[in-house]
Amino acid sequence: MSSLASYTPGTTAAKYFTAGTKNLVDFSNKPEYKDNETVGAMVAGQLLDSFATQANTGSALAYNDAFLGSLGKMQGGLETLKTGNQMTLMASEANLAGGLIDKQETAQKNIIQKTGEQDRLGITTTGTEQRKGIKLTGEQQRKGMVTSGQQDRLSLVTSGEQQRKGIKLTGEQQRKGMVTSGQQDRLSLVTSGEQQRKGIKTTGEEDRKGMVTTGEQQRLGIAATGTEQRKGIETTGTEERKGMVTSGEQQRKGIETTGTEQRKGIETTGTEERKGIVATGGQQRLGIAATGTEERLGHASKGAQDRLTVGEAGRQERQNIRERTTQDLRARADARGAVRRGGARFFG
Repeated sequence: MSSLASYTPGTTAAKYFTAGTKNLVDFSNKPEYKDNETVGAMVAGQLLDSFATQANTGSALAYNDAFLGSLGKMQGGLETLKTGNQMTLMASEANLAGGLIDKQETAQKNIIQKTGEQDRLGITTTGTEQRKGIKLTGEQQRKGMVTSGQQDRLSLVTSGEQQRKGIKLTGEQQRKGMVTSGQQDRLSLVTSGEQQRKGIKTTGEEDRKGMVTTGEQQRLGIAATGTEQRKGIETTGTEERKGMVTSGEQQRKGIETTGTEQRKGIETTGTEERKGIVATGGQQRLGIAATGTEERLGHASKGAQDRLTVGEAGRQERQNIRERTTQDLRARADARGAVRRGGARFFG
């Protein structure tokens, strides 16, 4: 018992066990019970039961440690397999989502490119048709101006010729009328009487001279007036033709300038629209790329959070299993202790 005397218990249970064992030994060593076989047998039986309980407890602890270790390994393997499967599924989902996003981005890029090409072709076709329409309109207007100028010149020439013919015919009729009037006057003077002719011979000669002079002056005046009118008509026609030619050239220059400015405006508009379409396509592609990147980052972040959540749930489940197993072991140990104590009291 020297080993028991030098033993120092470390727990409350060990203190009670050591005190009970020491009391049993001391009780059996008292002088009045030292040679009592019944007391010795009871003390020896109690000690043997305690020693058997210790051995059984060690075996139970070893069994429980081995069982819990195996169960922990199996549970850990299952949790690891579950976590790996979840990680594989999440990685597959991330790859599928990334592939879909890449395909969607490629499709949107192709649609934007095709739309831009169609818009550029439409703008180019529209500009070409507008330039052709402006060129055709300018040519028609120039042809119309040339035709109108030619018709105006022909009208002026015809009008001048008709006016000259009318003036010439009027002068001839006036001269013929004057000649006829003079002849009639002379005949009437002759018919009125020779006496009057004789009496007024001098007067008649003066009148004839005055009439001849007046007719010559009138003919000269009519001829001068017709010449001036013809010159004025020719001058007016020439000036009108020059004005029409100048006006036609100015109009053609204005139409050419307007057509050039319209073509430049159409080209500038088409260039700006193409630049706008290219800029819009670039912005949309950048937006799609940014959206895809954010979605992939979101999937990656969600996968990491899910993995952390799964790992935490596994750790809590393993801790709960350990706690339940410990409680079960304690309950079984308490039950075995109660059975042994009842048996010892029954057989003691």
